[in-house]
Amino acid sequence: MAPNQQKTPNAILLIEESEAFRLLYRTILKALGVAKVVEAVDGISGYREYVMGQFDIVIMAYRLPRKSGLDTLREIRATRRDARIIMLTTENDKKTVMECIKAGARYYIQKDLSARDLKKKLKEVFNLIL
Repeated sequence: MAPNQQKTPNAILLIEESEAFRLLYRTILKALGVAKVVEAVDGISGYREYVMGQFDIVIMAYRLPRKSGLDTLREIRATRRDARIIMLTTENDKKTVMECIKAGARYYIQKDLSARDLKKKLKEVFNLIL
């Protein structure tokens, strides 16, 4: 790969309750060149989508209805140890971050970033974990 070439995942599973956040992420992911973005609105449907599909990366909220993001993360990691999972949250305390990392998240992104900063952060993360 050339030094300045951007790594881009082909397929992403986005698990997020908020329609507004899903729209924002979908728009940014498409702008970054992600070919397929599959969406789920809670932990139960997110896990179901995960086992039925093939995803390079899972991006999921920490707080989800029906099953928490942390429980969903653990379930996905139990199914596939090498899953690449990025957690999204408005939480900014070290305990939450460490809990996600210990459970197997590869990266942690604050939800309240501007669209420009979010796009930049996702580019950085893709290059780190792909």
